[in-house]
Amino acid sequence: MKSCAEPSLGQGPWVWPAHEGTYLAVELVPGAERSEVAGLPGGALKAGLAAPSFEGKANQPLVEFLADPLGVPKRCVEIRKGERGRAKLLFIRGVTALEVAKTLSPKGAIRAHGA
Repeated sequence: MKSCAEPSLGQGPWVWPAHEGTYLAVELVPGAERSEVAGLPGGALKAGLAAPSFEGKANQPLVEFLADPLGVPKRCVEIRKGERGRAKLLFIRGVTALEVAKTLSPKGAIRAHGA
């Protein structure tokens, strides 16, 4: 039986399958020179964003940055934890963990739980 609980930040794989979507752990690096996936350190997808880090102003650019390559509307990308921090847990509706891992992995470094 699968658990309905949300995963914890900073533990284990960076992407988890869930009912109707996928959880994604992100370590945000705001103020980067350009928006890009920068690696997979410490159990989270490291995403550099060319957006300020002041009071959650990087949240919407992060949603847009992830929604476009995954082919989902922005409304399908929800920040579930970490709205004001750099460590974030997102839920992406309508895509599998494997799809997220293949699309967002830097140079194919797939590490998906249950995928």
